[in-house]
Amino acid sequence: TDPDVVTMDITMPEMDGIECVEQLVAMKPQVLILIVSALADKATAVEAMAQTGANVSVAFVPPAFTKDAMIEAIDAEIELLVVITEGVPVGDSAEAWSYLQSKGNKTRLIGPNCPGIITPGEALAGITPATIAGKGPIGLVSKSGTLTYQMMYELREIGFSTAIGIGGDPVIGTTHIDALAAFEADPETKAIVMIGEIGGDAEERAAEY
Repeated sequence: TDPDVVTMDITMPEMDGIECVEQLVAMKPQVLILIVSALADKATAVEAMAQTGANVSVAFVPPAFTKDAMIEAIDAEIELLVVITEGVPVGDSAEAWSYLQSKGNKTRLIGPNCPGIITPGEALAGITPATIAGKGPIGLVSKSGTLTYQMMYELREIGFSTAIGIGGDPVIGTTHIDALAAFEADPETKAIVMIGEIGGDAEERAAEY
């Protein structure tokens, strides 16, 4: 009933999941509800959403199980799915991405192999340190997690509207172009920093966009 409630579904958390929770608590949201599904016999994404109204899932799942976790979240039509896991087989990511398209692309997928997304002082879904930078006019999109943190630190005195680590794998959900389109539609974003990595042509396609 409270519009300021922050609800997250953290599936099969490892150490990064614990650190993520600690950072979220440090941000002092009015209300923070965590739905932890550590074992297969616990609540599914559909059940968690029905019981709590969760609209974000952050998956800290071993690579062998990541595809199943992604498909479960897609079937639940959760609004945002952030997949932190590194080392997901490319074939599994491609299959999950194709499944997402076949279901009408109703879930915004970020990752896999990414630090997630942060709007400083407001919301964090992922493992980006919440204390690097504050609120400001810059939108940041990066394939590199490390360079995401570094750029936020370097521009900390200016601040960020939102920073998105999209992941460096060959198959990812949200691309540079997707992020650029979102920033262009965001009235709080006045400038954009885009960071790429070696390999692929994502940066060239983003430049053409």
